[in-house]
Amino acid sequence: MMKMKEIVLAISAHPDDIEFFAGGTILQFSRAGKDVYFLITTNGCRGSLDPQTDLEELVTTRKGEARAAAEILGVKDVFFLDYEDGFLDRVPHLELRERYIYYLRKLKPNIVLTFDPWNPYEPHSDHRKTALAAFESCYFCHYPLFHPEQNLAKHFVSEVWLFRSPTPNNWVSLTSKDLRVKIKALLKHRSQMQMLVQEVLEQLQAASVDTSILEQMDIKTLVDIFVRQEAENVGKEGKQKYAEAFKVFKLGYVEDVKKILQSL
Repeated sequence: MMKMKEIVLAISAHPDDIEFFAGGTILQFSRAGKDVYFLITTNGCRGSLDPQTDLEELVTTRKGEARAAAEILGVKDVFFLDYEDGFLDRVPHLELRERYIYYLRKLKPNIVLTFDPWNPYEPHSDHRKTALAAFESCYFCHYPLFHPEQNLAKHFVSEVWLFRSPTPNNWVSLTSKDLRVKIKALLKHRSQMQMLVQEVLEQLQAASVDTSILEQMDIKTLVDIFVRQEAENVGKEGKQKYAEAFKVFKLGYVEDVKKILQSL
């Protein structure tokens, strides 16, 4: 029997989420020959600390940044749903789930990556909203009586990899080269890296921490320090030098049936 091409779909709330939490893993998937796609739910129009920001211009900028970062990671294509950033809770849950189901049936991924819906300390409502609708869509997309108007064949998703999970069960080891490429991809999100550095400095200054040393560093150096430190912290949990962590769910009955067959 011919082995089917493995396909991966990463579903995020914002244009830089995937690179932050799964960039190294995405890189490894694409290098292994998997077809990888990004589905970004909001338009990223709130991603600035400047109150005078032109929202339409920022949306255009962030889409370009997302495509440039995805290209570095070997992603085949990026899709945007263009919901308003920060207000995803206004979107009916079933509407969002239906839109995710459409892309699951269209792209037919074996593996889906998204946020963990059961992270009780997730502060961003867009992340929480994306997480639950995406997870449910992976379950319902193989039931043909859900949204037959899509005129797409049902599809079964084998695995869901949840990032930002408080209870990970899978650590993906990253090499130093993987980490460098992940950082390179993140730096393509220039608007967001600038905002991240500004936000960190403002938080430190609010806590009366001397930031003079950090202020002398450029954005590339600071992002490298932040990302490398986070990868080291996650790596310690998984007994790796650098890592990204996920809660991996295997959907359906395959694993249970395998165990039954082994016992016969």
